[in-house]
Amino acid sequence: MDPTTTYMPRIRARKSSNINLMKISLVSLGCLKNQADSESLLGLLAGRGIKHTEDPDEADALLVNTCGFIEDAKRESIDAVLNLLEQKRDGQRLIVLGCLSKRYMDELSREMPEVDAFFGVGQAAKIAEFLSGKPVESLVEPANKVNKVTPLILAAPTFAPLKAAEGCSRRCGFCVIPSIRGPYKSRALEEVLAEARGFLKSGIKELLVVAQDLSSYGRDLKGGYGLPELLHDLATLEDTEYRVRPLYLYPTEVSGRLLETISGHERVCSYFDIPLQHSEDRILKAMGRGGDRKKYLELIETIRKDVPDAAIRTTLIVGFPGESEDEFSALLEFVEEAGFDHLGAFMYSDEEGTPAARMDDKVPGEIMERRLEELMGVQAEISRERNERLVGRGFRVLVDERREEGVIARLERQAPDVDGVLYLSGCDAKVGEFVDVEVTAASDYDLEGLCP
Repeated sequence: MDPTTTYMPRIRARKSSNINLMKISLVSLGCLKNQADSESLLGLLAGRGIKHTEDPDEADALLVNTCGFIEDAKRESIDAVLNLLEQKRDGQRLIVLGCLSKRYMDELSREMPEVDAFFGVGQAAKIAEFLSGKPVESLVEPANKVNKVTPLILAAPTFAPLKAAEGCSRRCGFCVIPSIRGPYKSRALEEVLAEARGFLKSGIKELLVVAQDLSSYGRDLKGGYGLPELLHDLATLEDTEYRVRPLYLYPTEVSGRLLETISGHERVCSYFDIPLQHSEDRILKAMGRGGDRKKYLELIETIRKDVPDAAIRTTLIVGFPGESEDEFSALLEFVEEAGFDHLGAFMYSDEEGTPAARMDDKVPGEIMERRLEELMGVQAEISRERNERLVGRGFRVLVDERREEGVIARLERQAPDVDGVLYLSGCDAKVGEFVDVEVTAASDYDLEGLCP
């Protein structure tokens, strides 16, 4: 099916006599890009008088924004839908949207007839029309459309995902994102900046600039405007204290100009999230990835030379078809040599329609599990060693939470949700404040500190 078309196998619209009293509850799963979609949807619905509630029992409709990237994410999404089906009371509607729904709309519709509607991605306006009881079949939205509505803040009071682009035009052999979300499409500069201003005026202190391939931002726009210029403009929007964190850079597209921009702006985090996926040349070629082991190590060296105190995060896949024990051992050696500050990894899973799914020589599940555990064990030692280097040093941190047991904050080198946090003692700072602290202890992933 063409990813830019809209397909609705079954919709049971229901008239609403008083749309202004409607409430919905939304569960958002998956990556930050999905979270950004959820917040844009809530913003659109709020503009039409449909309120969001955290309590599913109060809601007239339950929504699940699903993830369909890898097997574990698909399972989590299905479990979430099944859980809500069990909780769903008479008169409540259940709406499933997002990547999983886009990929498996026919199958889900057959297997879950109790669900009132299935939507794909980029269909916020259709969902709003459905909730209001209006016909939706005539509304066609491309899969890679970026909503222009300023989002509501859903996930956290201190940070928010700022989507710079939708879709992806790369063809990694294991990835289904292009078939779900369509080709790469940069968001217009004025829309990105306007949304960023709205976030900052609402009290957000960290802008998470996201796209499937953020380093390609602007290449489909006129005027030679790219990611370095976008980060510069975002970092100079307001004369207040806030952070700009770029996420998801393609390894062969990290330019000297980008490094200069990041190192030259105090508000832009010296943080590089660069998914490499593997280190060995044969595997990278089979994956359809750019670059090679030598170039990756050179890139890491250049970043650390040109951007003082840079933190580098990557993502790796274990068990790609044909990955030998020697290639996995070489991957471990690469990780030790690179010394990543943060690393995430997952086991390969066949995804329908991808070149990798058609490859032979699949790695057995028990071997993948062993390799994943071994890889993360190596990284835990590296993370602890790099964290211990921070002990005794002072940092400016952002307070994310206050709990009875203390304050939770993050250094510039810690992205929310995926990296560790800093546990603070003796700190009276409020959520959303920046404070100066001293790091006093380190573990594999988290830090401890004191306010002076």
